Amino acid sequence: LTEGVADYVARPATAVPGQQRAAELARLPSDTDLQTAGAARSLGYDRAWWFSRYIADRYGPGTLRELYLRAAGPGHPDVATAVRDTLGAGIDEVVVQWRQWMNG
Repeated sequence: LTEGVADYVARPATAVPGQQRAAELARLPSDTDLQTAGAARSLGYDRAWWFSRYIADRYGPGTLRELYLRAAGPGHPDVATAVRDTLGAGIDEVVVQWRQWMNG
């Protein structure tokens, strides 16, 4: 989430990728994805960015900021708890909605 928010702030918005790339992109990255060199790392950052972009588009940039602070601030809970507390939906439900959004 941290890397996705940073990329959300830094990258310009582009068109949602649609079905062709959505299957590849619509998976939350793991820490390993972001620490592996090469294409896997780049894909991990893309996934984090798309997830953050979805949260901002669906819930608003202020809610993305709130989620970021909740998930990464001092004494933070795990991401699933932060998502549920901030968005009012479980992480699995949010990921399903994100995948639908990615399909255009």
